[in-house]
Amino acid sequence: MFIQTAAARARNRVAPGFSLDGFRLRQFFHWSMKVCCAGLLAACTVAAANAQALMPGQAIGWGEAAPELLQIPVMSPPLDNISAISSDLQYTAALRNNGTIVVWGPNAALVTPPPDLNDVTAIAAGANYLMALRRNGTVTFLGTFPRSGPYAPGALTDVVAIAVSEKHAMALKKDGTVIDWRVSDGALIEVPAFVSDITAIAAGENHALALRKDGKVFAWGDNESFQTDVPPNLTGVVEIAATRLNSFALQGDGSVVPWGDTFPKVFNDASSLANVKAISVRGSHGLALLADGTVQAWGFNFAGVYDPSPALTNVKAVTVGTLSAFALNPAPLLVPLPPYTFSGFKPPVNGSPVINIGKAGRTYPVKWQLKNEAGAFVSRLDAVKSINSMPTQCGAFSSEPTDLLDTASAGDTALRYDATANQFIYNWKTPSSTGCHTLFLTLDSGQIFTAYFNLAK
Repeated sequence: MFIQTAAARARNRVAPGFSLDGFRLRQFFHWSMKVCCAGLLAACTVAAANAQALMPGQAIGWGEAAPELLQIPVMSPPLDNISAISSDLQYTAALRNNGTIVVWGPNAALVTPPPDLNDVTAIAAGANYLMALRRNGTVTFLGTFPRSGPYAPGALTDVVAIAVSEKHAMALKKDGTVIDWRVSDGALIEVPAFVSDITAIAAGENHALALRKDGKVFAWGDNESFQTDVPPNLTGVVEIAATRLNSFALQGDGSVVPWGDTFPKVFNDASSLANVKAISVRGSHGLALLADGTVQAWGFNFAGVYDPSPALTNVKAVTVGTLSAFALNPAPLLVPLPPYTFSGFKPPVNGSPVINIGKAGRTYPVKWQLKNEAGAFVSRLDAVKSINSMPTQCGAFSSEPTDLLDTASAGDTALRYDATANQFIYNWKTPSSTGCHTLFLTLDSGQIFTAYFNLAK
């Protein structure tokens, strides 16, 4: 989404005979979509011999930029607790699960954070700066940037998500509104008045995307390749992404819808993806995280960012930079999360103190909804830390009101999310023995909710 334009750096990256700077360098990155890039850059990919299942907190990188941006630094203690990664042309930043940031690469010194910055929940790498979203909803900027507008210390508050590109940066606030501004001088970019109830944002080079909580996508900004012409029948979107001349929407069924520049290698490759859980795009290429925990690339193999997906498993997140790509299994953030708004339990199961009267050995669907601070539905399965049950003395809640369980389900205890009803569903197969039990639902925010059961034959 963003390309650095330092001429000296560019000449080290392109084939002999190219002399690129400023606008021409950006054009080169764009037009690389329309030529075969295999001979331009030496690819450094993950060898099949290094196949591995990523452990929580582990990340692996590949691409033309190795080793300066890709190799995870050797540290003491080891950098094995990574929650997120964001990479630029000149540096890579990793967010640790304790809320601190580690930066490496040629420009690392420019964006190295102070030691007391230890409550970060999200990061976004810009040209000469790094955005860090903090637990209290403020944003800290590291590096070179204008000191006016949203960049001013303390100017951004109640922020829940951030995004950057070469030309502009964005912040999503917990009330569902969006702030968009120019990187060059901090001047605000007008966001259409109808953009509200937003749950996710994405920044292209000169355009922006916003996802509303009902799955509808909005776009504004430059439209030279119709990248802001959102398909009219687009619904059920769960994630958005943008490059300079393209926009992408991941739908709840695992398919990807592109619009904008219709060059076949990028457009058709994205359209053919299936079983996708998450996407990351940059320039003329993208990465898709599939439901089975493997990675699939699309577009051109510019800078060797294609991943031999069979070599990596247990991947939980992907991120692609201009000259780099990363797969990771994020470590859960230890920074305290804000509480969710819990709605449930939904019928047929009631939450405590109501006692659910059912039959032993039956499977009952336990249903609930979660909303975040912005009022948007939460669909992440990892928002649920655990679901456990334990036998309970019936006398402990014998005086509580009761409700007969008249609906049972087939299947096991798998947790799933119903995007149509915006609710989690856990099919709990009750014990075969009669008696009373308490079901405990624990969220990653630390919240615990209970349901009481009295089971008979």
